[in-house]
Amino acid sequence: MKVSTILIALITLLITSCSAVKLSDRINKDRELNDSNYSQLKGSYSNRSTNYAHDSHTILKTLIADTVKQRRNFMVKIKPLDNENLIVKFYNDSIPKELKLKGKYKRGYFKVKREWNYDFLVGPLFWGFGDKVNYIGLRNNKDLVIVNSRGGTAFIFVVPAFSAGGQFDATFKREK
Repeated sequence: MKVSTILIALITLLITSCSAVKLSDRINKDRELNDSNYSQLKGSYSNRSTNYAHDSHTILKTLIADTVKQRRNFMVKIKPLDNENLIVKFYNDSIPKELKLKGKYKRGYFKVKREWNYDFLVGPLFWGFGDKVNYIGLRNNKDLVIVNSRGGTAFIFVVPAFSAGGQFDATFKREK
């Protein structure tokens, strides 16, 4: 009985928490990136999203959940190392940061390796699992686009209580 309950909980977790990315909305808006032309991503970009007015839509906040207070005026440089690694450098006096993103080129974008996370909010009684997927690409005008999808499931007494998630695509202006 206990094994079947755990198995049902794990299957439910996998079905309800995985983030699905719908790239069909991006057709004819973005360039097709692959293993042979990935060097097109190399460049400097504005940190601020051009299609979201809220301050939380910055490249740093989109790629990782960073709690550092961010300024609007820092520059971001992206350098593809090879067809499985990207270096993202953030230039600002107060936030020296460099990220090495692992992934692969898929469906015309650099798909960053899926991140899994979990939280035990009230010990074993209330806990949740989630995941995050980022696709990094270029618009037709060479601006950077990051398609981000997050999902998750919360469990109470190891029974799924609710699941949540969402997707957004943020565009960042190419500076150089």
